[in-house]
Amino acid sequence: MKRISAIAAGLLVVAFTLAGCASAPSGPGWVTLIDGENGMQN
Repeated sequence: MKRISAIAAGLLVVAFTLAGCASAPSGPGWVTLIDGENGMQN
């Protein structure tokens, strides 16, 4: 029974992580720091 609980908890963590990343704000007030072809090259 402990193994099933651990698997369920792990799946919930993954689901919440994906849901949080999918709803990242991208509206006004947010600034794009890396844009264009160069990326992080100096």
